[in-house]
Amino acid sequence: MNKNRLLLFIYVLLQLNIGQADLYDDDPSETDFYSQMPVVLSASRLLQPIADSPASLTVIDQQLIEATGATNIVELFRLVPGFQVGYVRGHIYSVSYHGLADRYARDMQVLINGRSVYDPGYGGVPWANLPLEMNDITRIEVIRGPNASAYGSNAFAGVINIITKLPVDGRGAQFKMLTGNHEQQASGRFSGIHNDLSARLTVAYKNSDGLSQAEDDYHQNNIDFNAIYTFGDGYSLDFSTGFSRGTYDDGFKDDFVQPLRETKRSYTYQQVLLKKVIDPEHEYQLRFYHNFLNVEDDVVITDSPIPFDLLTGYGFKTHRYDLEFQQILKPMEDLRIVWGLGGRYDDLNSFFAINPNKVNRYQYRSFFNIEQQLFNKAVLNLGLMVEKFENKKGLFSPKLGFNFHFNKEQTARISYSEAYRVPTLYEDNADLLLFIDQGELGLLPFNRFQTSLRNLTPTKIKALELGYIAFFPKQSLHLDAKLYYEQIKDRMTNGLDKTIPDPISVDGVSEGSIVLTNDSNARRKGFEVALKWQTTQNWFNYLIYETNRVKGKARRRILPPSETTARSFRDLRGYVPQKSLSLLTNYNFNDHFNLSLAWYYTAPFRWAGDGDRVDRVHRFDLTLTKPFELADYEGKAILAVRNLTDRHYADFYNQADDFRITEWERQLEFQLQIHFN
Repeated sequence: MNKNRLLLFIYVLLQLNIGQADLYDDDPSETDFYSQMPVVLSASRLLQPIADSPASLTVIDQQLIEATGATNIVELFRLVPGFQVGYVRGHIYSVSYHGLADRYARDMQVLINGRSVYDPGYGGVPWANLPLEMNDITRIEVIRGPNASAYGSNAFAGVINIITKLPVDGRGAQFKMLTGNHEQQASGRFSGIHNDLSARLTVAYKNSDGLSQAEDDYHQNNIDFNAIYTFGDGYSLDFSTGFSRGTYDDGFKDDFVQPLRETKRSYTYQQVLLKKVIDPEHEYQLRFYHNFLNVEDDVVITDSPIPFDLLTGYGFKTHRYDLEFQQILKPMEDLRIVWGLGGRYDDLNSFFAINPNKVNRYQYRSFFNIEQQLFNKAVLNLGLMVEKFENKKGLFSPKLGFNFHFNKEQTARISYSEAYRVPTLYEDNADLLLFIDQGELGLLPFNRFQTSLRNLTPTKIKALELGYIAFFPKQSLHLDAKLYYEQIKDRMTNGLDKTIPDPISVDGVSEGSIVLTNDSNARRKGFEVALKWQTTQNWFNYLIYETNRVKGKARRRILPPSETTARSFRDLRGYVPQKSLSLLTNYNFNDHFNLSLAWYYTAPFRWAGDGDRVDRVHRFDLTLTKPFELADYEGKAILAVRNLTDRHYADFYNQADDFRITEWERQLEFQLQIHFN
């Protein structure tokens, strides 16, 4: 019996014996069980029980976060049905839902306390650069499926809403130190309250040598600040700001366009939220935020086919300014409404990658969501979002959800939604060139590596879901299952266009450029289930399982007439894992220590874009936590082992012969947390 099967056998044996024995000795009450049922905010912008939500929604609460012992936020999404997590580098991550994603995973909207952190330039989320500490997170709400009716374009495949702790939570000073065979971290959190003002300051340092087989060392400094001032009659002013900066190794050995090099990245944001609460069902809020991302990444290519150095670069700067007004009201006993207006300005600046070197875009939006209770047995949710992007046609994104409560413990849901993904500023204006360095004569365009055919249209998705949510108090069981069908039209994809001539033709250098087009369509369908079983007050188990299928095609190449016999489209089957399974069990030994074991399985699949096909993954993680308490402080000592069996596996790149591979091996981490009240 191999190590993977042995660990799984031990897990099942523990569940069938110890778990069942404890069940009769310490059976949690119905009150205890229902006290843990989540009330969510993300699906419709209205606070509602998860059984009334119009969307499939997973809550990663404090219990799950602590059980994983995760020190990187993207690791938590391995516990969300339908999600794939890939390490492009040790400091670049792709987090996607239902596959078809490249390194940027551009179809996922991610919010931190309501502020979008989606990058308008290249798309996706700069996960590693966010000044966000794991200890500052209180919960994460993940919408599994399109939700543009509430959050607009790019809430295409789903929404991740990260909610951090208030400054008044955990007042005092908290320090964290982490060391391991691949990474070191240190952070401090200071929070307090004075009259009507509460504030929190977090500073952190991270240093890592990344994954094996890749040159991806990095070190980074973070600072994050949040202050809330309450005044008047129901008014509050919430201000937050953060900054991160670091250096990051990138590239691959003997790679012509991605040589080994050191890059620098910095990120900063500011957000102001003014809120007026009239009563629990009526409030106004005005939100403004600004994000800035700066990537310094100029590349000198010395091993070129011509007797000159070549210059290019992947660096850029992006700004996002966003202003939004929102009102929540309850005009009738069984009717609640949230509506709002917003505007946004984005820009992208890059010397090598776009033409012209700086582009910008305005967006305006209006949204409207209602929740109507029907006969104490059903809930109707209707959402509408209207958006207008500069130089694009207007977008209309509806969502309709109907939830029927068989009883207080079981609910069926059917929902239909439409959403769009608008091209990023890079996708609309791509013109990535390699230049000949002529010294004092300047730069001469030599090779066009990637370009856009312009006039890209937004990608559209139509999604139908059938869901079932059940709470069984006597068994302490929470079940969430869904069937889904999605149709994607005008999906943006990369292909090689060999009809595009280079600025300078050179023998031995093939003509052509990678182009961005809308030449892709796809259909996805599948089944997902999440099961949380609170075996006893000390023992809980969490299981997710999914099966997926995708059909479709994407532009592979555009060829001159003389080469039309070659295959011009790629088949998208295999671009989403057909099956995946995650299993986590956590036992608390009467507060003496806490033991957690997780197993992750993913079937083989292929990443899109510049990613590769990766083999199936069997991975075990073990986390042991020891709390302690002394007179003036309390704390935790945490020992975590990632990939316990040390089974090496490729995560995103998988071309070992060309030195282009990112591979996981066993990772050991020891963490010490101390909190002074």
